[in-house]
Amino acid sequence: MKNKKGFTLVELMIVMVIIGILLSLLLPGVFTARQEALKTQVASNLRQVGIALYAHAKNSNGALPANLAALDPTYIEGIADINKNIDGDPFTFNEATSNLYSLSASTVLVTDDSIISGTNATGYTLRADGSVNTSI
Repeated sequence: MKNKKGFTLVELMIVMVIIGILLSLLLPGVFTARQEALKTQVASNLRQVGIALYAHAKNSNGALPANLAALDPTYIEGIADINKNIDGDPFTFNEATSNLYSLSASTVLVTDDSIISGTNATGYTLRADGSVNTSI
């Protein structure tokens, strides 16, 4: 009897099939985890924008900027990087709001609205009381 060195073609193909099956089971879970991480990042970005808006309002007697691009970058470092959703599109700022102190707590200040941008946005909203609504 000869000493067997190496693997046969059938053994290698069986191993490749098993690896393929395992990957097909693993990839949907990885994709879902990645999407949830991106949604968490969007919620965090909205909170950071809210902090910047509150800082701006406090220093200007409640006045809000005309849009997020007009927000002074000293209130939050890297506002351009933070003002984005999953696809990198900017958030939608409610330009009808002019004074933070005169708004009701449920007024929406900033939204990540997929209807407006047509992207894979989350639909999360930042309200005037500083809360981020992620229950969409």
